[in-house]
Amino acid sequence: MLTRSLRDTALATLMFFSSGCFFQCGSYQTNQPQYQNRSPQRPSSSKPKPAKPKPSTNRPKPSQPRPPSTQPRPTQPKPETRPPANPRPKPGPRPGRPTPDVPKNTQIVVPVRVAFNEAVQQIDAKIQRTMTQDWQVVSEKGAAVQIEARYKVWRDPIEARFDNGTLKVEVPVRYAADVRASANNPLGGGRIWITKGVTWGTARDPQKLRAKFHAEFDIREDFSVTADAGLDDIDFGPAPTGDVCVKSKLVQFCMSKEKAAPMVHKNLEGQLVPRIKKAIGEADKQLEKQLRLKKQAEQLWSLLQRPQLLQKPGQANCPSVAGSLCTTSGWLVARPTSIGVSKPRMDGKDLRVDLGIGGDLSVTLGDEPKTNPTALPKLRDTTGAPGFAVRAKVRIPLSILSEEINNYLKGRHIGGRGTAGFDVTKVTIVDGFDREHPNRIRLAISVRGAMSATLEVQGDLVWNTRQGELSVQNVEYTLDTNNAQLKKLSADNHAAMLRLISEKARWKIGTKTASLGQAITRALGNVWRGHLSVSGELSKVDLEDFSMSRGALTADVVIGGQLGVSFTP
Repeated sequence: MLTRSLRDTALATLMFFSSGCFFQCGSYQTNQPQYQNRSPQRPSSSKPKPAKPKPSTNRPKPSQPRPPSTQPRPTQPKPETRPPANPRPKPGPRPGRPTPDVPKNTQIVVPVRVAFNEAVQQIDAKIQRTMTQDWQVVSEKGAAVQIEARYKVWRDPIEARFDNGTLKVEVPVRYAADVRASANNPLGGGRIWITKGVTWGTARDPQKLRAKFHAEFDIREDFSVTADAGLDDIDFGPAPTGDVCVKSKLVQFCMSKEKAAPMVHKNLEGQLVPRIKKAIGEADKQLEKQLRLKKQAEQLWSLLQRPQLLQKPGQANCPSVAGSLCTTSGWLVARPTSIGVSKPRMDGKDLRVDLGIGGDLSVTLGDEPKTNPTALPKLRDTTGAPGFAVRAKVRIPLSILSEEINNYLKGRHIGGRGTAGFDVTKVTIVDGFDREHPNRIRLAISVRGAMSATLEVQGDLVWNTRQGELSVQNVEYTLDTNNAQLKKLSADNHAAMLRLISEKARWKIGTKTASLGQAITRALGNVWRGHLSVSGELSKVDLEDFSMSRGALTADVVIGGQLGVSFTP
């Protein structure tokens, strides 16, 4: 009895090997008839009673190698929880589904900086440091009492800060003044001096004021910088104390210094503010000269349009062919389409303006591509979110994918308690191309144990952008044999096999494109050597399309992420 069983098993195994493919994949369509038709694969499917969870009619069958208690396992409810044979309610993620992690467009942000303290010193140098004024009437015309003042003004270095696109400037001023007053002689004969000189501050103990200004900066379409300067406030501080009085037989008059202060302040303000405002308003020309935005933008725009060598024939760890030697040259090609600029802002101790260049970055294989450079377009008011997205074609040899999946699955045991299981000894990807189903993958899985054979399984390759991996879904196979024992063996381990493939057949694509991201980063740094430097890495990957081809998986990828760009004039 035992000898006949072994002979039957050996004969069936020989038939399998001679047929070339023993487990054939099910339908590739979105419906899944394999799950619905799984029960006919079981050895007792032709009889209605064995399909129940607790049958007793399986015992009389003499050819069954296992005890009767193990017969109900093929009909355990767990496999029945799989999707029925109808369109999939939740299809897997498809290529091109964007997530916030992977930029879809390129916006190169190039920061242009000037040292803020140096810019402030340039403004300070434009503002007059000292000023003198001889006697001048400061009272209203026709007033009964005429107030005159003379003064000397000097200032301390200006204090400046930059906030939200606006330059804030405070000018500390000191002054020493003399004030005199006169009135009409009631008896005629001219004016009578009430006082010929009252001191309002001295060189040792001056009066103080603080003038506050602002200048709102803007950058126009022609890259010129404008500053709209204005006065915010002047704080003159407390006026000198005391009165100015004259008492005689002809005139009796008293006036407090506090009352005279507005007249003196108004005249002083009229002399100081226009000069300071003019100097701050000219800060735009100084900033424009230091930034040199238009010149920098024209140079960068022109250089970006020159293809940069990415790879060359014979190069190891080829960026466009994972883990292999390059057979052709590759070029990073930039096609800038727009340029914008940010408002000036503080970045540490620097005043910073960002040039944002938008466009497309791609990798071209073969000879150096010919380009048609375009002129610098008009400047936009705002810039988009920074980010890099480089489109390229990548080939991942099947040998690399096979080695990885073999490491995942080799040595795995398939089979549960009370079933005759088997161990996975080797997994390879079957080289082939299905024009109608380019995302279909076929796996040759060698097993040893209760059944020693090479099983061919296949399913759908599905891309998950968020996980950054390809996985095999809708895995299925059917057993092409009339041998009842092998049918039984397949039914016992069918669900376990499918579950193992679905859980472990996954490939992280980011590791396969790491050298491409590094090559792109280096090429960007070569655009303007000595001036433009690029740091960081492009580690985000998205697949826009992919297919199984002869000897490799071919994919249209987007390599993206953030890079640190620094600029040295």
